[in-house]
Amino acid sequence: MTLLSRPSSWDIRDSKSFENLKSLVLSALSSREVTDERDISRLIPLSPPDLRDNPHLMFSLERFIIELLRAQSLADQRSLQFPINIRVMRSGVSTRRQPGRESYSTERLHCDAWSGAPSDSRNHLIYLYAESDCPYLEMYESLDESDPLRGFVGSYEEIPSRLFNRNKISIPCEAGILAVWPTYSPHRTVVPAPSNYRAEDAPLRISIDFRTRESTPYEEDRNSAMDTFSDSKMNSLGVYWSFPAAATSLEDKFQVELSIARAHGLKAYVRRREYIRKYYPDAAVSGL
Repeated sequence: MTLLSRPSSWDIRDSKSFENLKSLVLSALSSREVTDERDISRLIPLSPPDLRDNPHLMFSLERFIIELLRAQSLADQRSLQFPINIRVMRSGVSTRRQPGRESYSTERLHCDAWSGAPSDSRNHLIYLYAESDCPYLEMYESLDESDPLRGFVGSYEEIPSRLFNRNKISIPCEAGILAVWPTYSPHRTVVPAPSNYRAEDAPLRISIDFRTRESTPYEEDRNSAMDTFSDSKMNSLGVYWSFPAAATSLEDKFQVELSIARAHGLKAYVRRREYIRKYYPDAAVSGL
């Protein structure tokens, strides 16, 4: 078991699981098998599809992620986000500012817990492809246990600039780097703004990211109430599933999770059933 009290990174580029993960994501984004990485910038559209809408693909990716976490002794958590996030970012192009949520842009220094991520969560990021001068993760030392900002929940623009006085932690922006950090670690996405590129030629980064929790998906957190379990597919407690949980197919994953939820009590079972019905209406699962 890896005790994680500060941001850390690992080089996993020689891992077969990483190669499988990268190949699967790049092929899905470009809608064809990628045999030469020099073609990636040309093959990946400026507005790629949201692969989280393909649950069978997400299930396949999850298997490789679990293999990677176990290989790095990082499988000591009890919940794993499903589906994962896939980011395609280009320098000079801000893709993380959603209308109406500019104050929560990840280009601002922040901790994910400030926008509702569970206080017992970890963040994970894996660079799959990274060109020179592409957008990158900037990381700082975790907040002390006594820091009052651990209790803050709200807009990222309200955070004092003193956070920039903390020690930076160097995390290489290179394909095959896995970064993991406790949720109370200030960080941001830096998007270089080169003036000599067309949008389609701007330096490209492709990565995946996800969270884990120390607790089960059915334990309430001070940042996230259980009665909002199904309010959002990606931003409520329902996005966390039991880990590790053996499943041979997507439908089996749903069935196994329902059984685990039932063991936590009727309320947990009802909440998970509601989440699956709401966001996976085509799931062929008995008991729904």
